[in-house]
Amino acid sequence: MGDTKIQWHPGFVAAIDLEFRENRDDLIYEKEYNLSTKPLEIDLLVIKKEPNVQISNEIGKLFRGHNVVEYKSPEDHLDIDVFYKTGAYGSLYKSFGETVDERAADDITITIIRDAKPEGLFRYFKEHGIRMTNPYQSEQAGCGRTERRRQDVQGIVGDYGAGD
Repeated sequence: MGDTKIQWHPGFVAAIDLEFRENRDDLIYEKEYNLSTKPLEIDLLVIKKEPNVQISNEIGKLFRGHNVVEYKSPEDHLDIDVFYKTGAYGSLYKSFGETVDERAADDITITIIRDAKPEGLFRYFKEHGIRMTNPYQSEQAGCGRTERRRQDVQGIVGDYGAGD
């Protein structure tokens, strides 16, 4: 009996249900909700062998020690939900180190690459006061950068003139 694992979640859910009893009819509980139907995968993870190495091209200038790179095909949408999902990949990657804080949050970057300019996403940023900068002033590359908590996020647009 020494290897018996205590199931804490049913008691926790019951306690939450009790806490919210006055609004029970207003709420839906999804117990142990699966976030994805398949395993989450990062398209490409670029890790610097030496922390002081400076990448010379525009895409890599933002890179730090650990770099999550996502590619969106011309058929894929790049909207605010995709932006947050990709940011979540960086957060999950940070949290899955072998020891606590093995990967510092400020040593992780996120890059999203897409051929056409995601006009809807950029409009969302503008409407919600999310600052987007182009540190390299390159219309050709269409680099854009924003800060998401302690992780830098950049978008790379192949054909900046072509929109959604």
